[in-house]
Amino acid sequence: MALSNKGDTGVRLQYLHARLHSLLENCQVDLDLEANTQSLHQECAIQLVIHLGLWEQILKDSYEELEPSIIVRYLFKLCNLTNKCFKELTVKGEQIEKARARALLFYCSKKILSEGLCLIGVKPLDRM
Repeated sequence: MALSNKGDTGVRLQYLHARLHSLLENCQVDLDLEANTQSLHQECAIQLVIHLGLWEQILKDSYEELEPSIIVRYLFKLCNLTNKCFKELTVKGEQIEKARARALLFYCSKKILSEGLCLIGVKPLDRM
């Protein structure tokens, strides 16, 4: 059970981080932090962007309530939303503008996942 990647487990969060790292490393698209994101109109992308935008409030709430489980719950939802986007939003082989926007979305997800894992004392893995 402790090493399961099904359900809400640390292994699942680590696996997602490694998967995002691999995607960004192998997608054949240079990361553009100024990419035009107008092509991210799919429901899964919108939900993920909204969730990413909650990160600072989650940090504040966790700090004020002295409750790290707020961060953990956020990370599991981030994992679920990111996995939905994996199914719908390919990067490799897409038109360059669309690929850059999607790569940026996945980069942001990885960055926040990495920060969250570090905050709860877990070293993010790039490979599993």
